[in-house]
Amino acid sequence: MSTKERIYQVSLALFNQYGLKNVRLQHIADTLKMSVGNLAYHYPSFEHLVKYVVKRSLEDLMSTTASWDHTYFFIDFDNRLTQYYFKMHKYAFYFVDSIEILRSYPALHEYRIELSQKALTELENWIIKNLRNDFLIFKEPSLSYDLAKSLRFSMEFYHLQNAVLENNTHFEHHFRKFIWFQIFPYFSDKGKSEFEIMIQPKLME
Repeated sequence: MSTKERIYQVSLALFNQYGLKNVRLQHIADTLKMSVGNLAYHYPSFEHLVKYVVKRSLEDLMSTTASWDHTYFFIDFDNRLTQYYFKMHKYAFYFVDSIEILRSYPALHEYRIELSQKALTELENWIIKNLRNDFLIFKEPSLSYDLAKSLRFSMEFYHLQNAVLENNTHFEHHFRKFIWFQIFPYFSDKGKSEFEIMIQPKLME
């Protein structure tokens, strides 16, 4: 593993454990048993390091949600939810420190909004595809966007809410249930059958 990669991995772990505001370059250097000067050779400042860690973490996280509409079946969508859940934990600081990122790193926040918007569009496309395949039924076509926005909001803030209100006591299947139960009211009979056969048994494990 390269020195730059080691710095990234240790920084990510410290950000997750202590939060962005409570970590300094000296803290990272001490953990790595290297000088701050050596660390600064790879990342000239703490701001450079934060931007790199956040941007890389965000891109990996969003790679899970960037192609929702390529998931043709409920089981594929459910598998993506599982992947997203574990990445939420891998990049916990990103959710817990979202306000700090907004206030201190506005350019990063704008990039976050850009990627989030793409994920929202992909979610809406997935919903529309399931409407066309008769797995979902809406009384009003505009509900596809409303549901996509609700799901995206839930995914963005689930980890923060769980950390603050429930002391990280939830598990992966709780997250998946939380998302599926928002979709459940819009299932057609065909969609309910698909859910009961392919998804519900997995949620009960």
